Amino acid sequence: MNQAETGRSGTGCDDNGRLSGRQIFCLLVLFLSGSVGTVGGGGSGRDIWLLMLLSGVAAVPIYWLYLWLARAGELPQDCFQAAFGRWLGGAVRLLLGLAAILTAAIDIRIFVSFTTATALPHTPRILMAAFIGGAVYMLLRSGAEVLARVAVPAFVLVIGMLTLSFLASIPQLDWGAVLPIAEKGVQPPLGTSFVRSSLVPFLESFFALMVLAPLHNKKSGPARPAFGAALFAGALLALTLMKNTMLLGYPAVSQYFFPSYTAASVVTVSDFFQRQELLAAAPFLLCELVKAGLCLTYAGQAFHVRERRWAAPVLCAAAVGLTLLGRGGMAESIEPLRFYGQWIFVPLLAVPALTLLVLRLRRRAK
Repeated sequence: MNQAETGRSGTGCDDNGRLSGRQIFCLLVLFLSGSVGTVGGGGSGRDIWLLMLLSGVAAVPIYWLYLWLARAGELPQDCFQAAFGRWLGGAVRLLLGLAAILTAAIDIRIFVSFTTATALPHTPRILMAAFIGGAVYMLLRSGAEVLARVAVPAFVLVIGMLTLSFLASIPQLDWGAVLPIAEKGVQPPLGTSFVRSSLVPFLESFFALMVLAPLHNKKSGPARPAFGAALFAGALLALTLMKNTMLLGYPAVSQYFFPSYTAASVVTVSDFFQRQELLAAAPFLLCELVKAGLCLTYAGQAFHVRERRWAAPVLCAAAVGLTLLGRGGMAESIEPLRFYGQWIFVPLLAVPALTLLVLRLRRRAK
């Protein structure tokens, strides 16, 4: 079985080609940028922009770990059985597949909460969740190759809109709002908030890399585009968070659930150039869809149901079903994110690191 076959979408739709490094770079940046709408809100500190920049650097060795596992066997998921045996390895795959569905559900929930809070306050939540679930279903049915074809123009669109939003806000930026750096010392910024607020988007890239790495068109592997995407996204998100803080001020910026959208709403250029919220909302919503699609694609591979016709609708239904649990307020949407950020490092960092260690020990023993 060649690598093009091993990288199937996981939902019953084959990919007939390989992905270039540029496509993988763009997809990863879009995946990571799905957090641009919510990062920096809900009580984050002044140094969150610096933590995001450091997270991009810290993601490089983490991505090396993910890429090593993705290419350790004939299929991306083989590494877990090779390390822990058939039954325990299967349980690990199940755990990671469930984590992928949960991550997709959180993305869809944020999407629904965002549209409800900003544009459609009277639309039933179940209707919006079903609509977004249908969009994710179309992404799954299209497959990773089709998604990669639109990744480059989507990347240009997203980066262009975010850049335009930043340039338009320059006259109103208060550069003193992001100073002093590390005002409470070095230890607080690098504490639990480092994982909970900043490193989580890069840990979630495990799902994307396990899907995309086997599809790369070079034998050397997608290390360079993956590392480049981590550094680029870290810088992009850091600049976005800096802009939000300088526009809204601190600590006011930390009290908004969608600080990027709120920051864009206070920018005034002229009577002609108004309603800049679109420059922040459109990239956020597009990236959230890409992120949810790649997470569910990984779940299809983890559950070994990529040949099943029912896989895509069932996975989407599961994610939408989780989205609808609980009450519908923004506070109820944000609170689970904090708990999610505290434990997600276990399946997405501790488990891959343990898998690598066990595989290395097994190879040495042989």
